[in-house]
Amino acid sequence: MTKAQEILKEFQEGLGKAQNEMPKTIQAYLDLEKYACANYNTFDAKTKELFMLAQGVRTPCKYCIVIHTYNAIKEGATKEEIYEAASTAIPFGGAKTFAYACTYLTDAVDSFWVD
Repeated sequence: MTKAQEILKEFQEGLGKAQNEMPKTIQAYLDLEKYACANYNTFDAKTKELFMLAQGVRTPCKYCIVIHTYNAIKEGATKEEIYEAASTAIPFGGAKTFAYACTYLTDAVDSFWVD
């Protein structure tokens, strides 16, 4: 199992536990994300995942990077689109953002990309 696959699994397991312990908070967050992504029709799902991926790189958050790379690939994003989205975030985040893009992002693309 790759590092990215382990991170995705870790997040999914943690989400399941958190839903049991604080269901209203978790549901409110998921509803907010769903509302923000589904309520406007200007951008398609792939583009929205690329936006969220860039935010994950900028933050930086290994879980966000892995999840939104996975989702962007599922929505049909190319490697070039994924790396360009991440590239737009790097100048705003500095060295830590750069390091996360060089490690978590590249591992996630390698882990989830199917030719």
